[in-house]
Amino acid sequence: MPLFTHGNILETISQPVVQTFNMDDAAIGPCWVELPDAKPIPEIEREGDSRLFYVPGRNGALIDALCRTVRDAKQMVCVSSFLIQETEFTNTLIETANRGVPVFILTAREEDLKKPADEMLEDERSKIDDHIKLLKKFAGVVLVRTCDNFHAKYCVVDPLSQTPRGILMTCNANLDPMTGTNIEIAVSLKEQEIKGLFSHFLHGFWDMANHELLGPNNFRGVRTEGFEEINRGSITIPATWKDGNTLQDAILGLIEKAKKSIFLTAWAFEEDGRIFPALRDAMNRGVSVTILTKPTERTTSALLPLVEKGATVLGHDRFHAKIAIVDNQKAILMTANYTKKGLEEGFEAGILLDRKDTKVLNEITSLLEPVCSWKLSGHALIRDVGGKIKKASKGSRELEVVMIQPDVSIELPTYTVDSLDRIPDDFINREQVEKVMREKYPGKIIRNVSVKRTIVVLKVPGEAKPVDYKEIPFKVYRTKKNLYIEISKWEDLDRATEMASKIKAKVIVGS
Repeated sequence: MPLFTHGNILETISQPVVQTFNMDDAAIGPCWVELPDAKPIPEIEREGDSRLFYVPGRNGALIDALCRTVRDAKQMVCVSSFLIQETEFTNTLIETANRGVPVFILTAREEDLKKPADEMLEDERSKIDDHIKLLKKFAGVVLVRTCDNFHAKYCVVDPLSQTPRGILMTCNANLDPMTGTNIEIAVSLKEQEIKGLFSHFLHGFWDMANHELLGPNNFRGVRTEGFEEINRGSITIPATWKDGNTLQDAILGLIEKAKKSIFLTAWAFEEDGRIFPALRDAMNRGVSVTILTKPTERTTSALLPLVEKGATVLGHDRFHAKIAIVDNQKAILMTANYTKKGLEEGFEAGILLDRKDTKVLNEITSLLEPVCSWKLSGHALIRDVGGKIKKASKGSRELEVVMIQPDVSIELPTYTVDSLDRIPDDFINREQVEKVMREKYPGKIIRNVSVKRTIVVLKVPGEAKPVDYKEIPFKVYRTKKNLYIEISKWEDLDRATEMASKIKAKVIVGS
């Protein structure tokens, strides 16, 4: 359809031509799309099959539970946590040690924390100073051994007694994650799980720890050989340690037997090892896959192929709980991320849940899904986005948050033509608009673009002389090089163009 069809030509082009482009069908590409109405992290305490589940909140229920677990210790307390910060829990550990009960801690020292770690949340790096201060406070009171692989998170008390107690948690023993800043889960343990974790602890203590805290800032290297005669027991829970990775085997066992659904959560995913091929095989069998995680560049790269196959991937900036649930009937709650270090090389632990406990865990996770504020999409269009997205940024390992701008205005360069019949219908076209948008709004996403463009058309040259063409009902002019047909209304353009083609003239505007 022609751009102009009627009216006085000079009046029509005296103002810039304005067109609006709706970009809703423009592709954004792989990104995390913000979900509306995400809910706050709930505080949850649920009773399962002879155990309690916690989603930590500001009420401090998890810290209270840890303190109760430790306070009546008679034989020993064993704690594993990658990071640890002074809280009522650590004060209780010191009090327990001061009354003569041995307290053992597996954690990281300052040198270990200088290395990148899967478990290190961005703002937890600011907690390193608190961690180091607490280790100084532990010196001479609590026996601390360290290794950069100590990422398991649990507390077991009197594991060899008739009344062992313990808690496994997905969070480090830091104040914020234990009081609701992150999405975490913790669970009290049964007797056989505690004994299995104690054996896991002994393997870490004797076979993996490479330094021991002797005094403030005084770490002594310890050897990991020559202690073969010490009975470490059997690691009967799914775990990762120096000589084994039964945790990965247990997860694979669930995935490979899945018939209907697989539900996974963790802070980090890495397409390495055996988990992802097993997930793809399950999806090929028709098993649905849902994943909850923290949106990061690495996790995005790992999970996009699953999204392309139909998996649902939701995100929350503080998602740190680590779970595997299959067919809503069997589950593993663990400390490891789905990474090579977590499942093959680290020091991690998990517990298998029976059907009754899995039912409780399902109830909990149903409350965590609405908390997620992002959804991973492989082929998002602008129309799919209400507010903002997260997407990979060139040259950065961090995802960039991009706001959707509803409306912008741009102006294209003036368009000059020497003949009115040479104004293209698309003299403002989408390709031009997108080019200008990339230059003017790099990295931005715009829903509606209002575009202005001025048209300049030639008038009769001053040196032109009138020419009499009786068969042409318009004024005709001649210069040494050209003939011109002059019109003033758009209604005459078609007829003038037809006549101009016969005498090889240009169509120009008159007053």
